[in-house]
Amino acid sequence: MRKGLTLPKARAVEKNHCTKLKHTFKSGLESNLHSLSLSSDFFQFLSSDEKTVNLWDLERPDADVFNVVNFNKAKGKKEKKSSSQKLISSAQFSQFS
Repeated sequence: MRKGLTLPKARAVEKNHCTKLKHTFKSGLESNLHSLSLSSDFFQFLSSDEKTVNLWDLERPDADVFNVVNFNKAKGKKEKKSSSQKLISSAQFSQFS
């Protein structure tokens, strides 16, 4: 299984849309994607799954992804399972500057 996130680029061609691979991001994606949010400067975006929120830089696809939120268990620690388990449903950039 290939880890990472790939974003296609769309361009209009006579009422048809074709996609073109612009960047392949090799790290940071651990499970099913829940949301994507593009920043107002169009250079960064957020991605989220059930346990993490990551910040990506479109200008530097080979750079490491910045982990903003991580609800995964720390390695080596044993925790009792709780009915109030924290899950992320979506992440979004703020509209306010």
